[in-house]
Amino acid sequence: MNITLKEKQILSVIAAVAILAGGYVWATKHQTTSLQPSPSTQGGQASGGKEETVKYESDYLSLDVTSGWTTKAATAANTKGAVNVTKGNYILYVNPVFLHASGIIGGRFSELTDSMPSVDLVMAKVERPANPEDCAETVGRSITEKLSLTEMYTNSLKKGNSCQFPSDGETRWFGSFSSGDAEPAFGRKGSTRIENNDYAITLAYKTSSINNLPKTSKGNSELQSVFDDVNTMLKSLKLKEFGETANWKTYRNEKFGYEIKYPTSNGYAEVSDVRIQNYKSGVDDRIGLRSEEYYMEMSVGKDSCKNQVINPTVIGSASLIYQGLGEQGGDAGGTRYALCAEPQSGDNILIILTVGGSSAFANQMLYTFKFTK
Repeated sequence: MNITLKEKQILSVIAAVAILAGGYVWATKHQTTSLQPSPSTQGGQASGGKEETVKYESDYLSLDVTSGWTTKAATAANTKGAVNVTKGNYILYVNPVFLHASGIIGGRFSELTDSMPSVDLVMAKVERPANPEDCAETVGRSITEKLSLTEMYTNSLKKGNSCQFPSDGETRWFGSFSSGDAEPAFGRKGSTRIENNDYAITLAYKTSSINNLPKTSKGNSELQSVFDDVNTMLKSLKLKEFGETANWKTYRNEKFGYEIKYPTSNGYAEVSDVRIQNYKSGVDDRIGLRSEEYYMEMSVGKDSCKNQVINPTVIGSASLIYQGLGEQGGDAGGTRYALCAEPQSGDNILIILTVGGSSAFANQMLYTFKFTK
């Protein structure tokens, strides 16, 4: 068959198109995708943009520490279990057992801020006892439903109180603080009713010049970032029970919704839903309980049990919990103490505790009572 030149040209074009089409099909079937690295927690960021944290834990507290902050246990006197969490010049100080001499819940302002360098720059010359309002405009910052920080900002209108302010007259932040009873803020009960159960939290700035104090967070991204980090960390803060009760066992009554801690005697205790004791029944016929021996009787009923408590002290709030002496004596010859718990709904709970030894030991036990529902 004879093919003209024009026909040859047409066939050449068709062949080229076929080759291109085949190449496209192959490329489509065998195409590769550029692999992107998956999200990682390295570099301080977790997947989804959440900042990485490291847990700090001691016998007194636990805290999720945001990346970029470092921790170091405080070593000064009266700082049992305290920790400094720092980033640059910012110092977050958490003291789970705030010991002070004032006798005021949460301590005095001067006791709380004694080791805050930025507060000292502003208020070193203020007559003692000082209050934050002497030099500061204060603003509350809510952390949780039961915990907030008080922020302090310089107020040049208060120079007459011997306050020291930056030379440019601009408003500066110079510290934040919170202190008080650890039970309402963190749910931690002290080992005895009369023991100091206070906590202290401060945020300060380390500098030798008052003119270097951070300007207000409005427009100051660094200070705002610090506030955000501190909020996140303090939301994770848990204060642990300390002292002897931390190693006690827990009796929990799921039906009536309460629990109470109790000590053992060399690991021994007899436990039931109506009675707990830390000595063996029927072993001897001695009269009287020895020091730190006890038996605890628990009962539940509809009637008020407040009349079973002599000179009751209220130790609960949302639900009424009365604690005090019960009737003297007992079948083991100890001293009786009583706790009456009357929840807002449900049955009332009466605990009669007979102990050998001091009232402090009885208070330690009864003060661990709490509702669980």
